[in-house]
Amino acid sequence: MERSERAGVLAEYALWLTLAVFFFVYSFEFADPNSPNIISAEVWPRIFAVVVAIVATIYTAEKLSAKVEALERPKITLAGILGFAQLVAAPLVYAYLLPRAGFFVATPLFLVAQLVALGERRPAVIAAVAAGVFALVCIVFTTVFYVALPVGNWPAFYDINNAIVSALR
Repeated sequence: MERSERAGVLAEYALWLTLAVFFFVYSFEFADPNSPNIISAEVWPRIFAVVVAIVATIYTAEKLSAKVEALERPKITLAGILGFAQLVAAPLVYAYLLPRAGFFVATPLFLVAQLVALGERRPAVIAAVAAGVFALVCIVFTTVFYVALPVGNWPAFYDINNAIVSALR
């Protein structure tokens, strides 16, 4: 591995570790010593931070040991740029719509948009995966954990979301 490539790998590793440390340190903002929950809110960002640090370390070690073969760089095309833009834009649009349109309306749209952005074109597969993931998330959060998911504040969407919550409980 060339010196410049090695420096690039180490710089990327430093960025991932910085991100992990940021999440870990910021998780103390969620700490509530009076919380009656066994697993409190700060645990999940800490788990995420540790997983990011572990994966970054493994990836960097493999990259530096030259066990990973060099891949050809893909050609940059307009379709690739648009797909990447959609992949990045979908979570931003989802974050905007979530408090307004509600979880139960925005999430299926987000799942479909992400599947299409990732290259899936078969309607049956898109519908099955989106429905399965959506059903799993709904069941886990509304019936197992009893978490109140956002129902939105736009009038028609509020009614739709409340009807879905009523049906799930």
